[in-house]
Amino acid sequence: MTTTDLQPLAPPEPARRGRRRVAAVLVGAVAVAGLVGAGSLLPAPSAPTPTAQAPSGPTTTVEGLAAYLQSVPADWHGWSSLGGLQLERARSTGSPEWYGRAEQSFRRSLQIHPDDNPPALAGLAAVDAARHDFAAAESGARAALAVNPLDATAQAILVDSLTELGRYDESLAAAQRLDGTHPGLSSYTRLAYQEELRGDVAEALSLLALAADDAATPSQAAFARYQEGLLALQTGDVARAERSYAAGAAAAPDDLSLLHLRARIAAAQGRGAMAADLYRALVQRRPTAALAVEAADVLTGAADARERADLIALAQAQLAVNRANGVEPEPSDIVLEATYGDPAAALRMAESLWSRQQGVYAADAYAVALHAVGRDAEALRYADRALSLGTTTPSLHAHRDAIRAALPGGAA
Repeated sequence: MTTTDLQPLAPPEPARRGRRRVAAVLVGAVAVAGLVGAGSLLPAPSAPTPTAQAPSGPTTTVEGLAAYLQSVPADWHGWSSLGGLQLERARSTGSPEWYGRAEQSFRRSLQIHPDDNPPALAGLAAVDAARHDFAAAESGARAALAVNPLDATAQAILVDSLTELGRYDESLAAAQRLDGTHPGLSSYTRLAYQEELRGDVAEALSLLALAADDAATPSQAAFARYQEGLLALQTGDVARAERSYAAGAAAAPDDLSLLHLRARIAAAQGRGAMAADLYRALVQRRPTAALAVEAADVLTGAADARERADLIALAQAQLAVNRANGVEPEPSDIVLEATYGDPAAALRMAESLWSRQQGVYAADAYAVALHAVGRDAEALRYADRALSLGTTTPSLHAHRDAIRAALPGGAA
């Protein structure tokens, strides 16, 4: 097992100081970047699309811009724009092979114009973040910021990378810098996540409401309402979650994240059959580990055993596809493997993850993997670390409760 110092994470007070500062700059703010990432089910808000000066012509789609670049291959701005569109294609389809194509486009831009090219540098950092290589993403974001300290994409990726690496004081400061230079949806969602991690769900909800009001596109509005609805459910406010869903669906009725929110609402209302149907549709369309675990929790009846196994297998197959495309396992992949797969393999995955990043969800996944192989005393230390910032996320508390119950006498 990897041995590290398990000192508690930073206390919640710095976030509250930051929150009061942020309140002064929220009025009149405008969104400066859209949201893109590996998927909206990641704990942290996804990174904005790397942007560049777009050429004229039919260049609003991957295919249109690729055709344009065949005739104007030296347009380095165009190659960065293509990389951004390819990253968005990866997000919208859940197909990780688009990460490699995006990386090639950003590298082509840098090959043509190696100096003063922060869009390509930030784009490569976004690809690293999508592949869950947050150390590389941090390095790439800092390289872009060295060229342009005000690059909004690089600032946002830096926030996300530091958060996933578990460097919470730094990530909060980076989120506040992003808000100071580019206040809007991108900064509000990241500040909301900082508050959520520290247990201030009420403030996180306020920031997400601001983000939704600031959204410039239907997908941005759906993302903010989706996050708002999930947090409302976390507090037991099903009515607010329903309002968030309705507002998001009015803006983007086909958004997949809102289908997930609807499934969570149905489960919270005790409408098991409806929740099961929604989760079946979700996992078929986006077979992630996180969704498969939730679906398995809903499909608990004896008659559901075969279907539950099929959904888990589908998620495991997607994990293999992700690995083949350079995507590192994330905490939910480890929880899936520990709960429904090979506990020993899950522990190896958790050890590898912990060697790369030490955020609260990595700590939780490590705790679950240790618990799965019967090492509950060690597991409890990581479960405690996962909660040491103050988060109220139910799954993290449930994992710690299960570990405590497995200890002799149910010891704390």
